[in-house]
Amino acid sequence: MRKLHFKSILACAVLLMSGLTFAQVSTTNTTDNSSCDGAATLLDTTNYTSWTWMSGNTVLQTNGSVVQNLCVGSYSINLTNGGGDTTFTFVVTSNNNPCANFGGSISSQAATSPTNCNGVMSVVFSGGTAPYAYSWTGNGTNYTTQTISNLCPNTTYTVNVIDANGCQLTVSGTVSDSSVNTIDSLYAYPYPTNVSEDNVCDGSVDFQTNAVAPYQIYLSNGQVSSTGMFTNLCQGIYTAVIIGANSDSTSTTFIISNPSNNFSNPSYSDSTVIDSLVTDLQENCQVNYANIDSVYVASYTFDSDSLEVVWLIVEGNTTSTQVVSYPFTGQNGVYSLGLNVYCPGKTTGNYFSATDRIAITSSLGLADNLLENIKLYPVPMQNELNIALPEVGNYEVKLIDLMGRTVFSSTANQVDFMQIATTSFAHGSYTLIIQGQNGQLVQSVIK
Repeated sequence: MRKLHFKSILACAVLLMSGLTFAQVSTTNTTDNSSCDGAATLLDTTNYTSWTWMSGNTVLQTNGSVVQNLCVGSYSINLTNGGGDTTFTFVVTSNNNPCANFGGSISSQAATSPTNCNGVMSVVFSGGTAPYAYSWTGNGTNYTTQTISNLCPNTTYTVNVIDANGCQLTVSGTVSDSSVNTIDSLYAYPYPTNVSEDNVCDGSVDFQTNAVAPYQIYLSNGQVSSTGMFTNLCQGIYTAVIIGANSDSTSTTFIISNPSNNFSNPSYSDSTVIDSLVTDLQENCQVNYANIDSVYVASYTFDSDSLEVVWLIVEGNTTSTQVVSYPFTGQNGVYSLGLNVYCPGKTTGNYFSATDRIAITSSLGLADNLLENIKLYPVPMQNELNIALPEVGNYEVKLIDLMGRTVFSSTANQVDFMQIATTSFAHGSYTLIIQGQNGQLVQSVIK
């Protein structure tokens, strides 16, 4: 769900409701928003036989002209006299402006077509004091919840939010139509194929671009292409400049690697890859390129248009991470991910490439990652490691030692329990990776 930010209209007011006047109740503000040192005083006690101070449905005090230790919020007093009962509401604020940090925006999910009224909107805000009251207007309908649905496209909706202090927030947004194409900025994604061996120039690269045809792509080795395909490339780092027919231009950098600097993982080797995802060349001058043992995907999260991946780089007893964002359309399936890393401050031994695969099989956003509910025992593991999985499903489990070696790998279908025999494993720390239909979990375990 994309967040669309709009300008907030902010107001702060102390509400005096149901006929309450300053002559009847006076309030003492708290010193700040987190303190509960406020107070309220009933100024006229002669006209009432009894009264009760309330916070919502909770009785704070019976009688007594002063009630103390009040926090920021809304309160009421129930007054009784010969004519019956009367309830007044009042608000305790703080000496700090309670509305100062009350702001928000609209989060919107587009309708699926121009005629489908299935859009969704939600107001997202920070600050303020609960409880909140919501009032939406738009398309002739009034809504009173934080999130509203069944909304028609190309319609503007406005919500007014009032918190317990009377602070007001007003924001608006328009439900869009996801079938309408938008103009994207110029991009060019290189899909390189590495050389088969050292000193053999049989590498290649194929560019995916939205440049206006006929376009030209210029490589730093002097080659030019109007198709996006280059062959007979040697290992090394290349820069490409893409120029469209409308004179728009962009540039990108990529690596043609040799086998010793390329790390490929066999995850989901029996599955059909629906797409290969690549990104720009990543800079990293912290790793020792000569000592890298393995590189693989440790975890990932995604939404409707982006995929964020955490790669794990293993160098002997040391591990580090490289966080990379990929363009993503949200379709379920197995993806091949490419990673190219280099250090511009080094002239030799300054790059590597890696490939791995992931499976996207759950709903967008991974809102409920059931893998977080797995149970491992015994911990530390002894002769075996038992894995109680949260639901019956298909899982791939790997156990990797500190040297980056995979000491256990297994795939099981329609199970909710797995056991790894660890009698022969050396004492130490291991990385457990569990890939399931609701995402991936990476966790350290010890023997």
